[in-house]
Amino acid sequence: MSQRLCGDREAPAPDSVLTGQRAHVAPTVKPVLTDMSQRSGDSREALTAGRGPQRRPRTRPSGVTLPAMPLPAWLISQLGRPRGLFGRFLARLLNRANLAMNLHMVGALDLAPGAEVLEIGFGGGVALALLLGHDPTLRVTGIDLAPDMLELARRRFAAELRSGRLQLVQGVAEQLPFPTSHFDAACTANCVYFWSDLDAGLRELARVLRPGGSLVVAINAPEALIAAGFAARGLHTLSADALVLRLHSAGFADAHARRLPDRGSHGAWIVRGHRDVTS
Repeated sequence: MSQRLCGDREAPAPDSVLTGQRAHVAPTVKPVLTDMSQRSGDSREALTAGRGPQRRPRTRPSGVTLPAMPLPAWLISQLGRPRGLFGRFLARLLNRANLAMNLHMVGALDLAPGAEVLEIGFGGGVALALLLGHDPTLRVTGIDLAPDMLELARRRFAAELRSGRLQLVQGVAEQLPFPTSHFDAACTANCVYFWSDLDAGLRELARVLRPGGSLVVAINAPEALIAAGFAARGLHTLSADALVLRLHSAGFADAHARRLPDRGSHGAWIVRGHRDVTS
């Protein structure tokens, strides 16, 4: 998952969270996804040709695979707000584990050239790298509660910060420090679980988006989150359909959910909507 990625609520326990290695992304995201899928299929055919019956290959899920047992409280706390040496290590792990989910999230934004984009809870920076590589004309802003994640991102994206393409801010989803109708699009991955007030955070996103602006939220299935102990720590573990209803209530039109390709042990989802032009 991201880090305290999002926002405000920290599970009642100590420690740190995520970081990441810079992803190299082609100018467009969706063709990259298609090409990756085709190449992996071709490789499997070549490897198994002429060998007779083969064991079904293991596939990597779209989101991080959570264990079927509760995580310790200190680790859930780290996932919500990465800090310290372990938090930086965890962030790098999650950057790799959540790459596919973030590729789908960025691809679902349908960004126009020159768009202003906000990511809530950027953690190790995997989605920031994807956004910056998606289109050189985009202007990207990231907000995160964890000081260690801000420090890591400032070092990793020093050139983009100097050029003005990227802005990094410390803060929470429920109180976004941005003007009304400022962004064309916003996204967040594996972050809403940790918000202290989910509805307030969604209303803030509706406020800072321009009419018609898109919001994309990537989440793991509630079954996986509950098994990992998130609900027991008082964190949000709602389903994609329930999140769709919350988006509608917060002022997003045509909100809908789509399950990501995932033959792993649990499902990851993209929930997408647009700020209502009448509100």
